[in-house]
Amino acid sequence: MASEISFTENVLKAFKSIIKEIEKGSSEYDVRYRFVKYFVEGVLGYEPKYIKWEKKRADLTIIDENDFAVIKIETKRPTENIDRLEYKEQAFKYEEGTTKYIGLTNFLRFKLWEIKKTGSELKVDIDFSKILEQRKMIENLSSEEKSQILFLNNLTKETLFDPSKYEKFDETYARIDITKEVGFRKLLNRLNFIANNLLLGYTLRAFGEYKEGYSKYQTELSKAEREFKNNKGNKELNHSIAKYRQKLEEKYKKYITFSGYELWKQYSGKEDVSDDEVKEIFCKEAIYVLLNKLIFIRICEDKAFLEKNISNGGVEELRAFLKKRFNEDVINKEILEMAFKSASGLYSHFYEVGILDWFRTGDGELNELLNKVLWILNQFDFTHVDRDILGNLYEKYLPGGERKRLGEFYTPTEVIDYILTSVGYTYSYDIETKVLLDPACGSGGFLVRASRRLISRYLMKFGKTDKRELRDPKNWKEIVSRLSPDEAKIILEASQEHIYGLDINPFACHIAEMNLLFQIIDLYQRTREKYPDYKLKRFKIYRTDSLEKPTQKQIWDYSHSAFLEEQEEIDSIKNKKFDFVVGNPPYVRVQMMDEKMKEYFKKEYKTVTGKFDIYIPFIERGIQWLKDEQKLGYINPNLFLNRDYGKELRRFLLENTRVLQIIDFGDSGVFKDVTNYPCILVVQKSSTKEDNKIKTIIVHQPKEYLLYDIQKRYYESFFRNEYFSIFEVEQHKLGSEQWKLIPEVALMLFNKIKSSTDKTLSQIAERVYEGFITGNNKIYFVSPEKVRQLRLEKSLLKPVPKGRYVKRWNFFSYQFVIYPHKDVNGKTEVIPNLKSEYPNIYQYFKDNETELKKRKYLMDAIKSGSRKEWFEIWNPRSYNWFNQPKIITPNLSTENNFAFDEDGVFLDHDCYGIILEDKKRENYLYILGLLNSHLLEFYLKQISPYASGKYYRYMTGYLEKLPIKLPETAEEKKLANQIIKKVDETLELHKSGIADIDAVLESEETEKLYNLPKVTFNIKDDAKFEEVKTGGDKIYINSRDFIEIKDKKIRDFVDVYLNSNSEKLSKSKDVKNIILNISVPKSDEVLKDIIKKGGADQSQNKEKIKKLEEEINELVYQIYGITKEERKIVETEVNR
Repeated sequence: MASEISFTENVLKAFKSIIKEIEKGSSEYDVRYRFVKYFVEGVLGYEPKYIKWEKKRADLTIIDENDFAVIKIETKRPTENIDRLEYKEQAFKYEEGTTKYIGLTNFLRFKLWEIKKTGSELKVDIDFSKILEQRKMIENLSSEEKSQILFLNNLTKETLFDPSKYEKFDETYARIDITKEVGFRKLLNRLNFIANNLLLGYTLRAFGEYKEGYSKYQTELSKAEREFKNNKGNKELNHSIAKYRQKLEEKYKKYITFSGYELWKQYSGKEDVSDDEVKEIFCKEAIYVLLNKLIFIRICEDKAFLEKNISNGGVEELRAFLKKRFNEDVINKEILEMAFKSASGLYSHFYEVGILDWFRTGDGELNELLNKVLWILNQFDFTHVDRDILGNLYEKYLPGGERKRLGEFYTPTEVIDYILTSVGYTYSYDIETKVLLDPACGSGGFLVRASRRLISRYLMKFGKTDKRELRDPKNWKEIVSRLSPDEAKIILEASQEHIYGLDINPFACHIAEMNLLFQIIDLYQRTREKYPDYKLKRFKIYRTDSLEKPTQKQIWDYSHSAFLEEQEEIDSIKNKKFDFVVGNPPYVRVQMMDEKMKEYFKKEYKTVTGKFDIYIPFIERGIQWLKDEQKLGYINPNLFLNRDYGKELRRFLLENTRVLQIIDFGDSGVFKDVTNYPCILVVQKSSTKEDNKIKTIIVHQPKEYLLYDIQKRYYESFFRNEYFSIFEVEQHKLGSEQWKLIPEVALMLFNKIKSSTDKTLSQIAERVYEGFITGNNKIYFVSPEKVRQLRLEKSLLKPVPKGRYVKRWNFFSYQFVIYPHKDVNGKTEVIPNLKSEYPNIYQYFKDNETELKKRKYLMDAIKSGSRKEWFEIWNPRSYNWFNQPKIITPNLSTENNFAFDEDGVFLDHDCYGIILEDKKRENYLYILGLLNSHLLEFYLKQISPYASGKYYRYMTGYLEKLPIKLPETAEEKKLANQIIKKVDETLELHKSGIADIDAVLESEETEKLYNLPKVTFNIKDDAKFEEVKTGGDKIYINSRDFIEIKDKKIRDFVDVYLNSNSEKLSKSKDVKNIILNISVPKSDEVLKDIIKKGGADQSQNKEKIKKLEEEINELVYQIYGITKEERKIVETEVNR
């Protein structure tokens, strides 16, 4: 009684406070806020996180701990009459499947409906303003008023969050239809909640417990095994040991399921990764496997394929039955096991216990969590889902980012469809008699799209639809319903017989299998109309190493049958021949493989050579799988076209296939977040290759429906627009050397340049070399500021430009490398008495000794006696290579950026040096002119692969192949002299100015301009940059906007900076932000240097340099005998 009075009193107090706000004339928003504060929070007990203020929906939504909307309250102004029908309709419009109560209030009066399966019932209609106006005491309230106020107790958090609700499945069953958008979004939301809130924390905690438990089991078991081996003749003792082993299994039964963890690490390529780094991935995969199994059961239960075990009344009946046999803390686990056993009768393979089912042996906490998981899934209605909804469900609830984090790489559907069409796997052909394989199937992207095409082929064959309808089958369920059960059964079994998938990752195989189950769910439903006991056969998806030949023994652990396949079936697939091989093979660099794996690939695959990538043997193996004259379509890196490691693959393709098409996406940006540029490769296994022309498509930039547009233009022999180029390359003209996939006219020009001289750079150079490798640049590279602070001895400090500071003609080196080596009779030796001769540098190294000793390769070399000191540069190269004039180039660059170093700077490994045989200065200038010409840039870009951002590689192997035309005739010598003169003029112009201040400042300590004390800004947000004008302390960027700088040095620096960046600023839409964030060097020395060099008229210098470069290009064209038409080809390619 006391509690009733207390609750009633609290409700009345709350509305009294709310009504006071109304009397004060507060706005509706303020009153609504008080309503929440006094009633929803104060009386009902909800924290703000459970209260949602929603625009264009119910004014207030109260959610439970599972994020289900349980209460909806529509609020109106106090002057409004809430008996108006449209207000009730408005309130009910926002009802969700999980809504238990709907409220309508004007803060004076409160109406509340309870939502039941049979409809809604008005439970509360009470005017608090009248009760308070009459100042009724609680005991004077009518029984009806008391009853209605007490009913509000059902809205409290304590009631709606009551754990006992998780026992009630029948009343909450299938309230949310996931075929509707709002229901579908709610399911995604709840699956995410289950995975990341309910189960992830538990599995992460369980991981440590299971790992420790399994480790103890192994230790004790190993001890017993040793005893057994040592006592082979003692039967009695051996019997005791056997009994002891049984006891161990019983004792550690819970943890034995964890035995698959190390196997999982191996399959996932994570053997050498720490537990801390991979345990979340392992746990997440286990969670998704459990959820997938549960979702499939819920689908089957709602479609009446299975009796209800985990939903509706079925779970309540099971719980009542199991309580008689099991303890309370394992009931839900037992329900799960019974449901899985029931589902295995429908599709057994999906429900076999596997590596990722390890945590299902948990108890207590897991049992409670499973109850919540089942209760949440029970809310959703899966009765009417079809393949499209289920496919969409997978895409959304396991999005691309999450799949990538779990080690699975997503192939865009547009690419998959293009490849399938290119190899001829379309419903226009007789694919019902053909077999298809994806040897790296991942989550089944290719298999799903192939399955759809095969099903569509049969639908056409059986006369149920046509191509027009199949182009956009929005009414898929209705199309399938046209099939007879026998026709549906034929298609269902064809999908399982003719489509094969292999993958090394057990989680990927599981997801692929689930996705194929989703594809045939409608067919299965139709089949069961005639064959109610029909059991699904296993899809031909197997976990295996596709590159392991069938004669090789697999790694086995017989305690896990779900993901460790039957060896005979795998071997038969590996020996089988296919009509189509498609896929997106993995990209794994040789550096990431262990020695055993590398040796195996080199032994078994003729295409594996050098620093190969694993996609190379995948291409060879795919072609081996093909029947004669059949086709392979892959998307893989384009590096095999030009890299040395692709040489044997190129030979293999030319000898064994007709290369039908190559789409090189390059750095077009079509694929985001890729580290290797992809290409589509389509080949036909064939011994006849005469007259074959390779359809070559070079993609320039992304656009919507790009591949569709390419397909429309595919049969044109030549086409070019801003998005892609199409041309043909004669296969017989290609060899095992780099494939130059360029139009015929460009190829003829390339060959002309090559044959214009018998000299290459390698023949006129003494050496082309990569710079030194320190093993820890952070320690060895020091700024002038640090040199002064630590008083580092200057004789060991060598100026060193990083690759990004090497530009065409000139370079910047505003930092030093500490080079503790010297030349001794032509050999580079470490300085022996560093501590005594260079004490400050030695102390600096000593302070960083721990980090320097982490360079394992160096420390191992010291142990073997081949190196001496821990502070050595790991690979110092030769002292004399640096200490002389040379041409230098960055390792990676978007264009030719060769510079002349006359002072002998030292080079880091992201630069290459070229020392010529003829060391006369004019010879260096001539060769520099050739190397920086558009002509040799065109040539190099045909032989060098490029990395992200279209950065080409300027490495020894490519540089040495550059054809160098040395002047022989009087006319050629005259041209050469002009080149030398113009290069010299260009160098002088570069010396008089500073081209890239931002690049210089990257290695310097700086302060943002807006942080400096003597600087004020009078620049509007939308200011435009016109030109730089100075007046007193002010620097104007147009007639109105200016910066005022009291410090002259800073003002001069900003003046130089703005002038040198005038082109960038004039194009910018955010001029103010750029100026605010100008980096100002803290070093006076750097500041003065920039001001001095920047004082020259930079715009004039730039124009002069541009004109000289044009003249040098013209002279180089002449010396190589290049015609005007050929020059157009060069300029088009270089400027593309």
